[in-house]
Amino acid sequence: PEELEAFLKDRDAGAYERLVERLLASPHYGERWGRHWLDVVRYADTGGYQTDLYYKDAWRYRDYVIHSFNEDKPYDRFVQEQIAGDELWPDNLDLEGSYYVDPKKLEHIEARLGTALYAISPVYHESGLDVENYFDMQWTDWVDTTGSVFLGLTVGCARCHDHKFDPISQRDHFGLRAIFAGSDRVEIPLVHRMDLFDQWQFFPKHVRMQQMRAAIEKLLERPRRAVIDAMMGKFSRAEIEAYEAPQEKRTEEQQKLALKVEAALAGIKGSQIEEKLTPAERDQRDQLIQQIGKQYLETAKPMATATVLGHLDVIPSVHLLARGDYRSKGEKIPPALPAALSGAGDGVFQEPASGPFLPQRRKQLALWLTRPDHPLTARVMANRIWQGHFGRGIVGTPNDFGRQGEAPTHPELLDWLAAEFVSRRWSVKEMHRLMALSSAYRMSSRHDERSARVDPANHFLWRMNPRRLEAEAIWDAVLATAGTLTTKTDPMRFLRSSNQTNAGLLNPMGGPPVFPPLSQ
Repeated sequence: PEELEAFLKDRDAGAYERLVERLLASPHYGERWGRHWLDVVRYADTGGYQTDLYYKDAWRYRDYVIHSFNEDKPYDRFVQEQIAGDELWPDNLDLEGSYYVDPKKLEHIEARLGTALYAISPVYHESGLDVENYFDMQWTDWVDTTGSVFLGLTVGCARCHDHKFDPISQRDHFGLRAIFAGSDRVEIPLVHRMDLFDQWQFFPKHVRMQQMRAAIEKLLERPRRAVIDAMMGKFSRAEIEAYEAPQEKRTEEQQKLALKVEAALAGIKGSQIEEKLTPAERDQRDQLIQQIGKQYLETAKPMATATVLGHLDVIPSVHLLARGDYRSKGEKIPPALPAALSGAGDGVFQEPASGPFLPQRRKQLALWLTRPDHPLTARVMANRIWQGHFGRGIVGTPNDFGRQGEAPTHPELLDWLAAEFVSRRWSVKEMHRLMALSSAYRMSSRHDERSARVDPANHFLWRMNPRRLEAEAIWDAVLATAGTLTTKTDPMRFLRSSNQTNAGLLNPMGGPPVFPPLSQ
């Protein structure tokens, strides 16, 4: 009320412009507009499905987004960091049992945190889940998210068949999958050394977790041996002898025979071992898993860490799947950009014939998406910013610019806004100024009967749309009424605070959370 009264009393020229600048400079600007972005990218603090695992450090991505909006990070850089921060600005970070990290490696850590966009995806953790099924579900989400967030297209509709309405083939879908193949969640350090207090807390509990993992492995020895014995019975004596022979003493023929056995054993699935467990063993295994999970949440990490995207040692091949079934593999698909959107040379991914090498697939995708002449990237984001100001985008379906989505009400305006966005160095705050200072944004919301008969939905902006109060504003009002609303901010918290959770589940730093916790 005080701010409203002060604004109404300000009669000097430029009062409105000064208000816009003050709001854009506020550290709470990033919280408000970051919330819009987090909704778009399906942000949640848990992994969903039946287990709904709690993501201990998902909040780091949330705070990274808030910081990026507050500092007006150019949108092209923002996109690049989220898709390929590790490939565009490599840092060679790993944990691998070491509790000291060279500080020089932390130079590009913020760019690396952007890839947590993919690390917070829904994840299915159930015993007996096939590895292939896990990656199939993960890649499906990553491709769907990339398509809807950055392209405004329903790429996921082409998983089982060619898109029924848009020029997106099933090959396009799996070409995008192949870009993400070889990537998986990894944990990286955020500080260069572990302090003594964290060491004192960490090591006893870490040893206990290792003991429980060893107990699970011992429990699985009998059923695993039973599966292996049953499988070995299908091989000839020559094949078994070749497999059991020392590798350095195998003949060329024995090497071929041994490979058949090794390939079969490598294909043993968790569900096969699961079937051999007795009910008592299954209960014991489940109890140990629950204890490990509880211990994990209560144990301080060796150092402050973040879960982001990294690379697997071996890049799995991607195949066209009949009807989208991961068990019905067709031809092998190389990494590729959507044919209808890319030029002749855009979709060529050149890599060495064999590893090891650092994949550059997501880097190429990120650079292609952020080209100034890309037909969709700038338009999709300009439309989202317009939606944030006017309550409805120029394209009323912001995640679907395809034929099943709504046609733009002002196509020329959207083209112009996209061009302005790029020419203004992809600055989101510049677009806020452009829209907030426009006569369209400053119109009255007063009803006009004559205009309402012609355009009842106000698609052509004959008045300002009345706006509903957003959930986050209601949440703040509740906290303010209870006297627990905090306006304190720490813009770089996500880069330095520890992983200890004794401050509470909702907010790792203690005090009221910026947002209510979100379940997937």
